[in-house]
Amino acid sequence: MNATAVTALTRQGATSQVIPVSLSQTAHPWMVIHDPSGDFLGRCFRNSDLAVKNAQEAQWEDGTIFWHIRQGDLRIWNNGRYKILYPMAAKKKTGVRA
Repeated sequence: MNATAVTALTRQGATSQVIPVSLSQTAHPWMVIHDPSGDFLGRCFRNSDLAVKNAQEAQWEDGTIFWHIRQGDLRIWNNGRYKILYPMAAKKKTGVRA
């Protein structure tokens, strides 16, 4: 999924046009990349959608994996909690001489 479409209203009346917007620019940065039920696979969510007060309120099945499309973070929903994984930072090259 490289781009999404956002409907925008033009000033010349209420006609709408479709404007392609890259996923990194959307307000829904969390994409489901693994869903055991298949209901949410490929869908994007806001930070507030992922914030749950208790496990009974959550809609996700255990094993659902969310990926942050800008930062690369992963959130894995398991047993009523998120396990958060962060991408590794690139190693800086040092001036080692042979």
